[in-house]
Amino acid sequence: MSLLQIPEGYLFIALTLRDPDAPMAIMGWPTLRRDTGGEDYVYPATPENIEKRIKEEGHDVVSYRFIEYWDLPDDRTYRNALKDDGKHIGHDIVKARRIHLEHVRNNRAFAFEQLDRDWMKNFAQGKKKEADKVEAKRQQWRDLPATLSAAVEAATSIEELQVLPRALE
Repeated sequence: MSLLQIPEGYLFIALTLRDPDAPMAIMGWPTLRRDTGGEDYVYPATPENIEKRIKEEGHDVVSYRFIEYWDLPDDRTYRNALKDDGKHIGHDIVKARRIHLEHVRNNRAFAFEQLDRDWMKNFAQGKKKEADKVEAKRQQWRDLPATLSAAVEAATSIEELQVLPRALE
């Protein structure tokens, strides 16, 4: 359950989309105007208004339903793997695995920037021992996706993915 306090008069709608790469979207729906103390309805959540906004935003929707905010996972790391079966919001584990490895690769690219600078600096200054230490760290980063691949593929839940490293210390 989320600790975030949602204002009164605010609804959430889960949209099931036709796009297989992004099968779900969440739409926030303010129903009360905050600038008038909440007395005026801005956009009543009628089917006509919902369908109008869906069309305006360009979503290709199969279906939609109202949800509670706490039905959404607090951790947004795997939000692009969310799916709605009509009763529960969960994760597509195949997509979550791809996201996890993508995070590893992104973290690796970021780490290489600094490690490459450190290696060049130590090498240029003739500090072979320090350069070798940096090179060992660079090799750990190179090997990380392959090292994690089997564990990521074996994961059957988000909880199992979350215990796998996304970055080296």
